[in-house]
Amino acid sequence: MDLFPIGTVAASSNKGTIEGVSYSMFEPNSKVSSRPIFSTLVTRFENVSMATRKKAEPILTLSCAYDGIFTREYRQLQHFIDFVEAELNSFFIVDLSQGLSPSSVTTVSNWVANIDNTRLFSTITNKKANYVFFWNALSWKIGQVSTVTANTSLTCDVSDDLGAMTAAQAAVVTGNLKTLIYPMYEVFISGGLDSFKQVEFIDETINLTNDGGATYSGELSFTSRYKV
Repeated sequence: MDLFPIGTVAASSNKGTIEGVSYSMFEPNSKVSSRPIFSTLVTRFENVSMATRKKAEPILTLSCAYDGIFTREYRQLQHFIDFVEAELNSFFIVDLSQGLSPSSVTTVSNWVANIDNTRLFSTITNKKANYVFFWNALSWKIGQVSTVTANTSLTCDVSDDLGAMTAAQAAVVTGNLKTLIYPMYEVFISGGLDSFKQVEFIDETINLTNDGGATYSGELSFTSRYKV
């Protein structure tokens, strides 16, 4: 699985890899937004009656905005976009605008997250969010949704062991390192880094771990591959 913006994810690791380079997950520091786009044909008649017809299933658009990110972060985004060949190949993204606080997470075998709103998730392939991203800002785990109990809980198959979050970490739902869950979608990117501009220059070492170099601001847009 290829996950934005870290690349190919693996078992028992909180990093992704792109062409031998390891990357960590980081959030957009300005804003994240998502909304469904509906395709409906509307016909109006002389008597002001109206006929409507669904042209296509709704899809999701997502936007990630960055404000003055470091060169190393910008180059990570750049590397990822080159890796998926811009708009050519699909990948997965975490919708960070739709985080949920579970009242509890049980981890006996599959992980069960108890939440009061399950509308974004589905067990039906290629519909809504089929994957859940468990995250406490340090460690994460990806689970495939296997059961949805409406507005009560999600049961997630974590047998692929993608991510390094432990069961004990997942069970923490209060405090500074509480676990949140997010929907994941398969998407394509739109327009790449076209909107990004240099902001200012930091006169320090420029590499994968230091903050030197130009800073950049811009926005990335994504469109879901399947209906939501």
